[in-house]
Amino acid sequence: MNTAHSLKVTRVMHGMSQELLAELSGLTQTTLSFIENGMVQPQESSKKKIESVFDKPVDWTATYDTGRIHQNGKPTTQNEDKS
Repeated sequence: MNTAHSLKVTRVMHGMSQELLAELSGLTQTTLSFIENGMVQPQESSKKKIESVFDKPVDWTATYDTGRIHQNGKPTTQNEDKS
């Protein structure tokens, strides 16, 4: 049974803001926003940082796909903000 959820759903289920998750993961709030909105696909190192905060996996495919749907389905080709 897959219990992983998208990043935004996981974050909200834990009662966290993007700002708090940024502080705990060492990523920027902007990077988290871009990831949640499907504007970038996170690097493996970023995924590990985020998942270590939650101590559980995140469904990265759902995160990216959901974000892209909210952008009216427009494909993006941006790389992750490395800040």
